[in-house]
Amino acid sequence: MSRTYDFTLSAAVGAMQRLDVRGRRVKVLSARAGAVMVKLDGGEAIALDEGQGFTMPDGKSFREVVVSNITGTANSGLLFIGDGSLQDDRVTGVVTVQDGERNKVLAGLAFRAAINAAGGGTQGAHVQLFNPSGSGKNVFVNGVTVGMSAADSWGILATQAQAANVTGGNLANMDAFGPAGVAVGRYGNTTTSFSPTRGYHSGYLSSQDDMLHEFRRPVLLRPGYGLVVYCNTLSTAIRASFDYEEWGV
Repeated sequence: MSRTYDFTLSAAVGAMQRLDVRGRRVKVLSARAGAVMVKLDGGEAIALDEGQGFTMPDGKSFREVVVSNITGTANSGLLFIGDGSLQDDRVTGVVTVQDGERNKVLAGLAFRAAINAAGGGTQGAHVQLFNPSGSGKNVFVNGVTVGMSAADSWGILATQAQAANVTGGNLANMDAFGPAGVAVGRYGNTTTSFSPTRGYHSGYLSSQDDMLHEFRRPVLLRPGYGLVVYCNTLSTAIRASFDYEEWGV
C-alpha cells in the first residue's frame, strides 16, 4: 500500500515527526524550508530535498519513518511512502530567473569610465583605461562609446604604456556611490610611445557624433595593461566612455 503523508516540524533543529508506516520507498514530494532528515527503523538516515527519495533493497522494508528538521527553520511538506513507485511526468520545481547583469552590479563588479582629452598637442588626443600592476584584478572591457570634436579617423589599441595624465573623477561603480574600482583613467595629447600595441578597432567618425563599439567578446586587461582610444588629427578633441568589469585574478 502506498500513500502520501503530511509532516509539520517546528523551527528547532532535531524537531521530528514519527510515522508508523510500512513500505520499501520514501520520497520527499515537498519541503517548504529545505531538506529534511529521513530515518528508517533499519538504521538508515538520509538527508533528502524535494524530489529526492530512498528505496530499500529487494526483500527488505521498513516499519517506521522519522522525519526531522535540519534547517533550523519551521518546515512542512509532503512525503510519499509505500511499496509502489510514484510516477510523475510533470516538469516541476522552482524556476529561478537569474539576471546576470543585475547580479554583477550587486556584486560590485560593473563600472563605467568617462574620459576626455583636448586636442592641440603634439600627438593625436587619446584616452586610456589602465589596470595598474599589482591591482589583483582582471579588467574586462565590454565596449566603448566614442565621440570627437571634428570628423576624424580613430582607433582602439591595447598597450602596457601609460598615457601622460591621470583623471580620477569620472570612473564610477554601477552601484551608485559604491566603492571605487582599481582601474585608472588616463589621457593625453603629447607624444607618448604606446609600442608594442595590439589593435582592436579602427574607423572614421563624423563631427560631434557618438558611436558605441561593443566587443563581441570582452577585451581582457591584465594588471599592467591599458586600452587606448585615440584620434589622428592633432586639433581634434576626443571623449570615450568605457563599460567594464573587474574580477579577481
